[in-house]
Amino acid sequence: MLSRILGAITLFSLVFAAGYAAPASVTIVHLGQNDVRTDEWYQELAVRFKEETGINVELNLSNSGQIQEKLMVMLMGGMSPDTLEATMAYLAPFDVDELLEDLTPWMRKSGIKESEFPAPFLEYGRTEKGALVGIPYQLWTYGPAYNETLLLNLGLAVPTPGWTWETLEEIATKATRIRPDGVTESLGMNWPIYWTRLHPLVRAGGGDYLDRRVNPTRSTLLSEGVIRALSLIDRISERGGLDGSWGTQFHSGKAALSFNAGPNVGERVLGAFEFGWLPYPKGPSENTGGEFTPFYAMMMRNTPHKEEAWLWIQFMAHNDRNLRRFYEITQRIPGRIRIAQVFFQELQAKNSTIMNLYAMMTDPTSFARYSEWEPYMGIVDEWARKALVNRSVPLQEALIQADRLINAKLAAGE
Repeated sequence: MLSRILGAITLFSLVFAAGYAAPASVTIVHLGQNDVRTDEWYQELAVRFKEETGINVELNLSNSGQIQEKLMVMLMGGMSPDTLEATMAYLAPFDVDELLEDLTPWMRKSGIKESEFPAPFLEYGRTEKGALVGIPYQLWTYGPAYNETLLLNLGLAVPTPGWTWETLEEIATKATRIRPDGVTESLGMNWPIYWTRLHPLVRAGGGDYLDRRVNPTRSTLLSEGVIRALSLIDRISERGGLDGSWGTQFHSGKAALSFNAGPNVGERVLGAFEFGWLPYPKGPSENTGGEFTPFYAMMMRNTPHKEEAWLWIQFMAHNDRNLRRFYEITQRIPGRIRIAQVFFQELQAKNSTIMNLYAMMTDPTSFARYSEWEPYMGIVDEWARKALVNRSVPLQEALIQADRLINAKLAAGE
């Protein structure tokens, strides 16, 4: 019973002006993550929330990957949280319409506008019944970046926002320098060989992994768009120009390009070289956007403290000061457009190319991660790595095998 998940929308409005006074005994339980210093932000938030409203917040924080399991355990034990943060993937096993409160009437009451949030994440948050079950308080994304220092040292031109697949292949090929003794002096690119990181490329090629996002019926791995996208990676890999990991060679200054560069890449390279962000290179299709993972602030439908929970959600997801503190501490993107703009403007003062990453937020072909496909994509990862990283099977054979296994899984209703 997979759900069509998650919610998105909003803008902070002055709910406290309504004169709400919380009973002294009220404590709400919030289930959230402690990744990248988010726990530090939450702890500050809970203290200020108590000071301003009198409401206690009990924080139940863990690695974000454990949220789904913790929620299941809490529900089975009859200890449901009042609020939580989650991505679509975490809520896949649940009936979201039954689990979570529709925030539409709460937003309307508080004057929160849908236009304050990126449209792709707003629409992604609607269930099949039309409910908006969460507010995107943070976004995670990544995109292309280049090592300017390395490119110039190699006598190569720095790519610009108008670049294409042809430019990418030329740079990655020329930047790959392997000595006669087999030692690699520099690599063309870092591109993690995982289905999520390859998804923007596959879509730019005019293809996709499955026939439809919701309730897919068949694999489309053998379509022309998928083959031409992955063949681009295959050619570069064959020449020794691919680092298929999460970015080791780029962060160490050895790879000319990265396709896993988030807004915090500057903290990863620590000034070791000059770098810049880029939009995705133009491929055969009109898809130029990237992938985002939105984290939503949500209210449990069965909470006995709905007024208090709604105040907390707004404090967490719509308060300008709190969202600024969020990005100052975590270096992640706030979900509210207005504060996200401030975040990017501050980064722009340090490196103007960050606006190429920001542009993906408004690209109509950007998309929230296809978490509905998680049950099938492990097969893609396995065979793509065999072909593109280990080079133990030809790409065409890998795609045929992955296509067969995914179709068998779909036919079995798994």
